[in-house]
Amino acid sequence: MSTDSVSRDCAAADMHEANERTRIMLDAMPMCCNFWDENYNNIDCNEEAARLFDLTGKQEYLDRFAELSPEYQPNGRLSSECALEHIRTAFATGYNRFEWLHQKLNGEPVPAEITLVRVPRGDTFIVAGYTRDLREFKAMLAEIREADERTRIMLDATPLCCNFWDENCNNIDCNEAAARLFGLKDKQEYLERFAELSPEYQPNGRLSSECALEHIRTAFTAGYDRFEWMHQKLNGEPVPAEITLVRVKRGDKFIVAGYTRDLRELKAFLAEIRKSEEELRRARDLAEQSTLAKSEFLANMSHEIRTPMNAILGMVHLLFQTGLTEKQRDYLAKTEQSATLLLRIINDILDFSKIEAGKLEMEQIPFSLGNVLQGISGLVDGHAAAKGLELVLEESAGLPPVLVGDPVRLQQILLNLINNAIKFTSRGQITLSVAAEEIVAGSAVLRFSVRDTGIGMTAEQVVGLFQPFTQADASTTRKYGGTGLGLAICRRLVQLMRGEIHCKSEPGVGTTFSFSAVFGIAAEALEPARAGRAPGDADVQGAPVVRSGADVRILLAEDNAINQMIALELLAVKGYCVDVAGTGIEALDLMRRNTYDLVLMDIQMPDMDGLAATTEIRKDPRFDTVPILAMTAHAMTGDRELSLAAGMDDHVTKPIDPLALYAAIDKWLVGGRKEWMNIENVHPPRQPR
Repeated sequence: MSTDSVSRDCAAADMHEANERTRIMLDAMPMCCNFWDENYNNIDCNEEAARLFDLTGKQEYLDRFAELSPEYQPNGRLSSECALEHIRTAFATGYNRFEWLHQKLNGEPVPAEITLVRVPRGDTFIVAGYTRDLREFKAMLAEIREADERTRIMLDATPLCCNFWDENCNNIDCNEAAARLFGLKDKQEYLERFAELSPEYQPNGRLSSECALEHIRTAFTAGYDRFEWMHQKLNGEPVPAEITLVRVKRGDKFIVAGYTRDLRELKAFLAEIRKSEEELRRARDLAEQSTLAKSEFLANMSHEIRTPMNAILGMVHLLFQTGLTEKQRDYLAKTEQSATLLLRIINDILDFSKIEAGKLEMEQIPFSLGNVLQGISGLVDGHAAAKGLELVLEESAGLPPVLVGDPVRLQQILLNLINNAIKFTSRGQITLSVAAEEIVAGSAVLRFSVRDTGIGMTAEQVVGLFQPFTQADASTTRKYGGTGLGLAICRRLVQLMRGEIHCKSEPGVGTTFSFSAVFGIAAEALEPARAGRAPGDADVQGAPVVRSGADVRILLAEDNAINQMIALELLAVKGYCVDVAGTGIEALDLMRRNTYDLVLMDIQMPDMDGLAATTEIRKDPRFDTVPILAMTAHAMTGDRELSLAAGMDDHVTKPIDPLALYAAIDKWLVGGRKEWMNIENVHPPRQPR
């Protein structure tokens, strides 16, 4: 065999091998490939071409190729004409790419992207066609379009105005609510006239255009911004709004979505609230003025009533010291009884006023429960005996001997209940019982009961018993008097002691009032001051020396002539040396010219009142140790505090109880002002009612 023959055989083998490799590669390609010759005949394809159209093989693809496209393309032209045109373009230019609608033999559409490439083949050219199946891509695009449509529908349906800015801060889109908010015909008008939908300046005085740009840039940088904004309609009507800007991804870039919340209704609502608040404030001010006027009226009436009451009771007390016939003594006793009853009514009204004002405060001081009960017994025994009633005291075992609380208010509650029981009982007995409900470390809950054998009440009468101005018998011909305030005051006092009060009653059998109260428990061994023992009380070193007589010099500042006379008579009983001042200025003058052991100071006086006079006295260090006691008809809420704030040391109210007056004077004369001031810093004194 010649060398040329061998070379030709080798070349043919190499070409066959190359063609086989090309065929294998084409058949392995996942993209449909086919080929056209210069006469536009489909001369070959790969295996994927048959697979794409669910055919049995490449030959069926080539035989039925004309059936693999619909008669017309989506543009309305014949598929055969369009195909020939695209192939010619590829032969002429070497390249062509376009979208094409194929179909399977069953008519199922197969959208595709066709790429035609002219390639050499020997000494001529053929066109290779690559078909990219677009079904998944088209489905994805359809889903995207559907999602975009859903988003558009949702945005247009939302009641919030929405619009969008691109990276150049251009307003590129909006929803239907944007047009509705400003009364515009459509979204396009909103986008075109957006700059007109804000006033030139915002309420803060800055240009709207500058502020808007600044907020949008902040949102692009930080991803979020929220602020209030003043929009306006084209007619100039203001539209206050809250704007929320959010940076969102769009493709490979970002845009800013803006949500506008119309604040007109909210602003109107807030304006209504402010208007209502202003009306409430005015109503409150009027009510406070009315309350203040009522309080001032009540304070004035209290003072005006107590001043003559002081004269009446003082004169009665002085008359008892003179020689009287039995008939005169009886008349005088009845006068004193009536005046005392009137004073009790006044006290009830004043206490109720304090409670209503929320200014009644409970003391927390150590006291002996036994002493309180004995004191009550001493006060009511005579009253009960006068009606032939027996007062029985029942104390359970194990009661703490020393409690911490307000003994004066506890006594007030019990006296009120016992006096009521005596009033409504004509025979039998009154029983006061005390028992411990619960005792824990440092605290005790005690139960007090007052039981009588009187007229009793029906269930209907008991219902409103603790309401102010309510009585079991409110008829004008009722046999028993009273203000109807006593039980209401008791209920409020019990509540302040963290307890509850109840009543059980049966007509003709009797009534039981019971209440609980919470107290602290004090150690029995108390320091003298904390135990309530006055400075100078007896101790192991001997009995205290109570000063009295002419060695005690007292200044009495009082402008009322009758009250001057009564006070002088009461002080004369003790033998005190007394100077009288009719005004605050006179009191100051006497203080500067003389030396006094104690001052009794009226509050309401001409020229200079007692508070101002006391303030002036306290400015002089020479009088630091001189006790000043208010002796006044001012007994309303805060009067005692005003006295102490002015520099007084105690507060004795009119009508003057001689024993209370003597006790107050002795207290300050024996202890001395400095010692008592140290003690009162722990437990401030209070004048018993």
